[in-house]
Amino acid sequence: RLAMLQTHYRQPTSWTEKGLQEARRGLDHWYELTDGAPDEHGRKSPWLARKQDYLRHLAEADHDVLIVSACDKLHNARCIAADIRGIGRAVFDRFSASQEQTIWYYRTLAGTFSARLQHEALVRALEYEIQNLINFGGIEVA
Repeated sequence: RLAMLQTHYRQPTSWTEKGLQEARRGLDHWYELTDGAPDEHGRKSPWLARKQDYLRHLAEADHDVLIVSACDKLHNARCIAADIRGIGRAVFDRFSASQEQTIWYYRTLAGTFSARLQHEALVRALEYEIQNLINFGGIEVA
């Protein structure tokens, strides 16, 4: 976790007790902004329950959390679309969710961001990448 913070923020972390506490607080905040923390044993709850919890969280989240989350999900969708172009549908073997569940989740996120954010360009960019996931992955969705 601490290495992720160092990498993300591109700055050294003090490995003193105070530095570790600050890093833990930063990581807890990062989890709040993105997609939830694993439990104390490093395990996450089942995919669907975790995603539903996160969607409920976004329904009440403040503007800053929504912006960071939308940017994070846009980046993730772009990476998945790029991987689909590179290796095809096998990219979904990395996930615990099916292709259809992944599309459902991203579409639901886009709907939440559209309803709650006044940032049309960001939402449109996410919707564009979701369509790329569908098109490049040859996914049939209703």
